[in-house]
Amino acid sequence: MTFTPDLSEKYAFELKYPRSGQYPEQMFKACQDIGFLEQLHRSGFARCYFVMVADDPLFYERGDKTRIYRYFRAGVPVHGCIEKPTGSRDAVVEISGSYPVVWNTVDKDRKYALVEIG
Repeated sequence: MTFTPDLSEKYAFELKYPRSGQYPEQMFKACQDIGFLEQLHRSGFARCYFVMVADDPLFYERGDKTRIYRYFRAGVPVHGCIEKPTGSRDAVVEISGSYPVVWNTVDKDRKYALVEIG
């Protein structure tokens, strides 16, 4: 979190750089981060940003493009009620806004997505 010098505005950043696979779990955690940033924005933060860096194409283009994968591989904006994709599936996150995850190239295999919340 950062603040302006006079503390009149607050900014929040969530950074994610998943390195150990677990694609659906990491994608769900990213959705939870976006939901948390929505809460911060509603609580008075002027700007909130989610940044994800991935160096594995299975996060951003290859593989299944349905269910939770559609938000990260198929260009469908993160929105609505998103269910935990693995395990007991007892967790959900509700996203009220609509946030496309647009991947930008850093180098050969590494990409990043920057999502502004609010």
